[in-house]
Amino acid sequence: MLNRLPKDPGNLAQLMADLGHPSCARIAKALGVSVRTVERWKRGKTPRVALLSLWWLSREGHSVWDCEMSNRTRLAIQTNEALWRELRRSRGREHLGAEFKARPASNERHFA
Repeated sequence: MLNRLPKDPGNLAQLMADLGHPSCARIAKALGVSVRTVERWKRGKTPRVALLSLWWLSREGHSVWDCEMSNRTRLAIQTNEALWRELRRSRGREHLGAEFKARPASNERHFA
């Protein structure tokens, strides 16, 4: 998922607008920081870690997450179907193993 991180998650004002303008107290509680810290971020430079955390909650972050989960679900379904096909094929070949065990190998030692 590290390759899914945005190069520019935007600024705090854009992300807060996308999240419905939550209060500084709600942002602070969600990120585990103080309200004063969020207020300071609004006035100045917000750390990239905080922007990325809020980006995953935004519509764009949800879209990336939904796409990733859709791809993983499809991969799991295809893997499951391939394994079932392989199992069905191998069940049809059970008699081959018994046939090979009945005949000795050409390089097998014979004891009298």
